[in-house]
Amino acid sequence: MKRTDVEHRVRQFAWPTPSAGLRDRVVSAAAVPQHTITWSDRMWFSRTWRLSALAAIVLLGALEYLAGLPRSAELALSPQVLADAAVIGETGRELGLSSDAADALVRRALTEASRPRTFDQGRTLQDFVPEGERR
Repeated sequence: MKRTDVEHRVRQFAWPTPSAGLRDRVVSAAAVPQHTITWSDRMWFSRTWRLSALAAIVLLGALEYLAGLPRSAELALSPQVLADAAVIGETGRELGLSSDAADALVRRALTEASRPRTFDQGRTLQDFVPEGERR
């Protein structure tokens, strides 16, 4: 007898089925939980939500990129600031700096002048220390 013959005979056996009473008891005792679809399932498996989340991420990335672009600071600068920057450039060249280094100093001065100030220039650090901690 070969292995295939044994497998064929095993497949031909009629497997016993449980009685109807046993089957009813098992089915009645089995508690099948009702699967509810939660809001997070609806969100993650929704193509619309995934596409809108991707669009929001791309939009935030574009806004971050646009926020990092250099702004035209010359419009907000006063003539005094521009004159001071020109003096810085001339002084740097007279001191022997290369024109690239002097131009970098001018750009840095213009950038610093165009930044918004976070506190009043007339105030000192002592003005921000609480009354009880001042020396």
